[in-house]
Amino acid sequence: FTARDEFFGGERPASEIETRFVMEIIEEYKPSLILTLHAPFKVVNYDGDAKEISEKISKIINYPVEESIGYPTPGSFGTYAGIEKKIPTITLELDETCPVEELISPVHKIFDIL
Repeated sequence: FTARDEFFGGERPASEIETRFVMEIIEEYKPSLILTLHAPFKVVNYDGDAKEISEKISKIINYPVEESIGYPTPGSFGTYAGIEKKIPTITLELDETCPVEELISPVHKIFDIL
């Protein structure tokens, strides 16, 4: 890892313990849908067969639906779960300036439709 690198993705695929942990959880519980939170793009991003549910979520939180965040994301959670494992995966890219308290009601509504 050097100062010119934007991030350190690990020595090799799945080399980091937290990545292996998430992979094990997916294998053990075999989810039919994954919802993950991230920031700061303020969009509903999806990977795999999740467009329809993403559009429903979009109506609740008034974020646009984007299949791509504008740059390649090989090795990302969405690529792994949504594309490689074929589990519909939605990443709520939250507005990083939004207070947590303002997310509680919309998140409850999202869980109601899942």
